[in-house]
Amino acid sequence: MPPVYDFTDAFKSAFVNYNETPKALEKQFSAGLCSVLSGVYVNVFDNPTPFDYVDKGPKVLVNAGGHSIRFGSFTNGIVGGQKQLHDNMFSADPEKQGVPGVFRDSLKCVYVVDFGDREVSDAEITSFFGELKDFIDNAGLGIEQHPASRTRFLQRALTIKEANALCALLRSYWAGVWAQPAPVIA
Repeated sequence: MPPVYDFTDAFKSAFVNYNETPKALEKQFSAGLCSVLSGVYVNVFDNPTPFDYVDKGPKVLVNAGGHSIRFGSFTNGIVGGQKQLHDNMFSADPEKQGVPGVFRDSLKCVYVVDFGDREVSDAEITSFFGELKDFIDNAGLGIEQHPASRTRFLQRALTIKEANALCALLRSYWAGVWAQPAPVIA
């Protein structure tokens, strides 16, 4: 079974300088965290401000006064992926546009499934994203949006019980995948 980590405290730490290069940034984290090179992540965000948090698109990542779950996969390390999200997440506040920094303040959870050396197919990852969307919808948390989006807006913040259920989903889904023979990826 693949390990599931809660890296929230590490990525929210006030001591992390996200202005560093990716290699220099890695030195600010533990060797264990930096050893997570491929997997999936689930980030939970809250936005207490009256302005949307957007990426460079500008695609809305967290509605004004809202909550969201952003998820994806990574193959070049969790640190680089989270840095990229930090560097591309901005407030739509006209006085702060283009200034990164809302990532750390709005981040509530970072859950990561470590694939280690195992090859995981795109179909397995896509299936997991479907399970995650179903979890959000079945919990009555989701707000309708484009089905291909990797950001799901939430009607409210996650409760502790819901966050624990999210971790349980990560563990149970990937335990089932790991129980199967590894796929042959051509």
